[in-house]
Amino acid sequence: MAIKTEIPVEIRSRNDHNLVPTQGLIVQMEWTPAERLRNALKTFGIMFGLACFAVLAPLIHYFLVPSLLIASFVLAFDKYGQLKFFVEGKGSCPKCGSSILFEKSKFKERLTDSCANCHDDVEILLTAKT
Repeated sequence: MAIKTEIPVEIRSRNDHNLVPTQGLIVQMEWTPAERLRNALKTFGIMFGLACFAVLAPLIHYFLVPSLLIASFVLAFDKYGQLKFFVEGKGSCPKCGSSILFEKSKFKERLTDSCANCHDDVEILLTAKT
């Protein structure tokens, strides 16, 4: 079962560095090794299945089949390497104070987003070590 952790974050404006940073919260998921392997095999199976199906298309299969075969290995390897990711998050904009909701993304120490209300670019920094 994936491990779910709530991590406090600091939200800063990328446009105006004089604004006081606000606090937020991000939900992080961490895969177990068995889940990582299952996700990688699922991704590989889908891409490999598409490659096999593309064999039936007479003209485009010369380009599509090799592309999908290569993509199946690359995407499966990328999926297997994904140990942590952020599921969701919330905080408030340092400029206008409105609520900001963060969507699913790969794990990074610094995330960027923009406020839906004032369109200010914000930077989300992890305040706790993961």
